[in-house]
Amino acid sequence: MLCPSIGLYNMLALVLTVVVALSLFTYCLYLIPPSSTPLVPTTPPITNSRILLLTAHPDDECMFFGPTLLKLAEKEVRNEIWGLCLSTGNFDGIGHIRKYELIKSYQTLGVDPSHVTVLDHSELQDGMKNNWRPELVAEVVKDVVKNNSIDVVSF
Repeated sequence: MLCPSIGLYNMLALVLTVVVALSLFTYCLYLIPPSSTPLVPTTPPITNSRILLLTAHPDDECMFFGPTLLKLAEKEVRNEIWGLCLSTGNFDGIGHIRKYELIKSYQTLGVDPSHVTVLDHSELQDGMKNNWRPELVAEVVKDVVKNNSIDVVSF
């Protein structure tokens, strides 16, 4: 016997109670209507928009936004994508290479290279100890948004 202190009668009563409880629980679940809310919320697609993707460094566009850019750049949704990178990523002295790679990356992701701007501003240099003034970043972004009639900004 599994548990000598519980008699056979008590063991059968316990098993029967568990079976009845599980049956009632299953029946109650069956009575509850399924939720009309999907587990993964859907949002309407962004269409016919001029979208600016703002990044700090080259490679942020593909590391963090690759799937998003591919979706937003699909021809059917008729969006114009613009990229603004606030630095060349020149911390290691290869900013010119990283800038070239960034433009090619955007092109691979469906963005017109002429819509990509990479800044090499003296106050927006790459480096762990460099702090960028929020007012300067805001001014730069504002100019790009205004000059290109941007509808949506993502970062």
